[in-house]
Amino acid sequence: MKKLFVFSLVMVMVFGVSVVSLAGNPVTATADIDAEVLAVIEVTNSDGEGLDFGVLAPGTVSGNVTVGSDGTLSTTNIPYHDGNVQAAKFIVSGPTSVNYSVAIPSGTVTIEDPVSSETMNVSNFTTDFNGGSIGDFGTFYVGATLEVGANQVAGSYSGTFDVIVTFE
Repeated sequence: MKKLFVFSLVMVMVFGVSVVSLAGNPVTATADIDAEVLAVIEVTNSDGEGLDFGVLAPGTVSGNVTVGSDGTLSTTNIPYHDGNVQAAKFIVSGPTSVNYSVAIPSGTVTIEDPVSSETMNVSNFTTDFNGGSIGDFGTFYVGATLEVGANQVAGSYSGTFDVIVTFE
């Protein structure tokens, strides 16, 4: 019997086998607990480089100005455009090699001239982001289409839009 007890004790010590003591004393086992907290992911509009549709003159029919995510310009029914446009630039920072996704507006965003309270719509948002991680793709651009009304009221129209960056 003494040999069986010694054998059982050796088995517990060698193999980590947990047995309940015959004398009613509890036996305890311990497990590690681990957690790693990643740094916060951030997205910023780089140096205030927002989406800029440039200076334009409206026509007698509605038209539009499109800025591609690559900064290209195209217009329809716009008699004058100065050619100066800019896609919005965003920089994602955080822990390296963490995959993330980007969501851009899927609907319409309204911009307004604060003096006249007139508005225009911005829609068809596009991005050059097609997947990646902070370590290999931390910058992306966003373009969109500005819908200009026939004889649109002169003014300086502005507004904002959101992009959402999410860990995957």
